[in-house]
Amino acid sequence: MKTCTLFPKELRYYDDPPPADDNAATFAVKTKKDEKGRLILEDPEGKRLFTQEHMDAEIGKARINARKDAEATIVKLTELQNQVGMSEAAKAQLQEQIEGLQARHLSSEQQYQNELKAWRERHETDTKKLAAERDAIQKEYHEQLINSTIVQEAESNNAIRAVQVLDLLARSAKVKPVLDETGKETGSKEVVVKIRDIDATTKEEVQITLPVAKAIKRMKELPEYYGNLFRGEEKGGTGHMNTMMGRPTPKGLDLSSPQAYFDSVAKNPALVSNKTTG
Repeated sequence: MKTCTLFPKELRYYDDPPPADDNAATFAVKTKKDEKGRLILEDPEGKRLFTQEHMDAEIGKARINARKDAEATIVKLTELQNQVGMSEAAKAQLQEQIEGLQARHLSSEQQYQNELKAWRERHETDTKKLAAERDAIQKEYHEQLINSTIVQEAESNNAIRAVQVLDLLARSAKVKPVLDETGKETGSKEVVVKIRDIDATTKEEVQITLPVAKAIKRMKELPEYYGNLFRGEEKGGTGHMNTMMGRPTPKGLDLSSPQAYFDSVAKNPALVSNKTTG
């Protein structure tokens, strides 16, 4: 609880009761913060008196007014300094006052502008750095998801060499959000690829885009294009080779979402530490 003395034109705060003043009303003031952490002042009945936003606005006005007053005073002192007949000693004294005002007010405003500019530059640098880190993590996640999805589907469909299917499809692969029946994103991701196909009506060659599982299934139905990639209906290979990393997809590498991928790598960096080795 603090004591507030309300003068005709200003609000002052004291830790101890202020001296009596004939033109002031003294009462207790409660200070607290709202849900956003802003300072609020209330009278004993809970009526709001002065918020942090009000205070910030008043401080801003005071800064502007002080600067304008200083500028006006400097103009007057300069005019006085240039009057005919003024002694050099008087001019020097006026110059000292002018420089003092400039140092106290005009330079402080320039300092404020410099600090604001520096803060903005730091903020821009930090934002760009975070964006670059985010993009790098997302790129890694997409590469891992594309490789893992294509290789696993190729192996489950009896590819002779899953690496060949990966090399063929990875260049056109994209990661897209999975949508529900209303068209909204579900939070899951899927890999889609482009393959050559035959138009059912014109019998001409076309390119179509499908999720990996459907694309590979369709490829097996087009032996004229992809017959050399798949064997018969024997059991496919195992191991889920991630050729980008040169080894099987590590156990514990979660590819269910970018955040899950980031969390699993952050927990165990060794999962991708050898990704550039062959």
